[in-house]
Amino acid sequence: MAKKNTHQRNFIRNSRYIFKKLRTTKAILQLIAAILLLIMLHLSFAKNMINNLQIASTTAKTYISESFTAVEDYVSGFIWYLVDANKVHQKLRQLQMENLKLQEENRNLSQLLTENVELRRLTSMIALNDDTHRVIVARVVAKLSNDYTRSCVFNVGSSDGVVADNIVKNIDGLVGRIVEVHENWCRAMLITDMKSSIPVKIGKNNINAIASGNNSGLLQVTTIHEDITIHSNDTVMTSGYGNIFRDDVPVGKVIKKGSIFFIEPAVNFNELTYGCILK
Repeated sequence: MAKKNTHQRNFIRNSRYIFKKLRTTKAILQLIAAILLLIMLHLSFAKNMINNLQIASTTAKTYISESFTAVEDYVSGFIWYLVDANKVHQKLRQLQMENLKLQEENRNLSQLLTENVELRRLTSMIALNDDTHRVIVARVVAKLSNDYTRSCVFNVGSSDGVVADNIVKNIDGLVGRIVEVHENWCRAMLITDMKSSIPVKIGKNNINAIASGNNSGLLQVTTIHEDITIHSNDTVMTSGYGNIFRDDVPVGKVIKKGSIFFIEPAVNFNELTYGCILK
């Protein structure tokens, strides 16, 4: 019986030892596992930190590089401007002058085109009327327009066969007559001049009248017979009376302002550049 109790006590003691060992081993394994887990967590964190640092470093490097590039470009441009500012201003002035020159050339070309068209029209008119040997084509070189006169200067004179009282017309109608002649130029008094009086005939009935200038853009109408009525838009032609203005040269058309009749010239004197002086 005593021997049996001894075996039981030994068994219990051994069992306790074994369980103690087992608990110690389990604790050690748990500790090892915990340490390994901590190591793994630290490694993962470290890896993420490294990756983040690499990304941040790359971004920072890129940003810093771009910033330095921008600063370098700005500084380089500023230095270039300081060095070559005078050349830039000279170039700008040169371009401005070239632009003004081109604008002037464009205006000259437009004027030449207009003159060319008018010359063609004059040539056609002369050819149709068979006036080749009786016409002097002249260019307007000056216009005189003020409260006392309406006249223009042509680039032909006595050396070209011009004499006083030659009449001047263009493709549209009567311009005026020559009142002053020099060797290489002459002056014509326009039909709108206050000293100009032209015998005319008005409308289909050829009503005789006098068209007088008044230094404006219109002519005044004085009919020879006051009981004769004229109408707006009646055509006005030279009558040939007085032997100064030849017959049937267009003068203009009748217009009415209030109760007064005027004649609007057929010629646009603002755009007059050429005229035909009839010998």
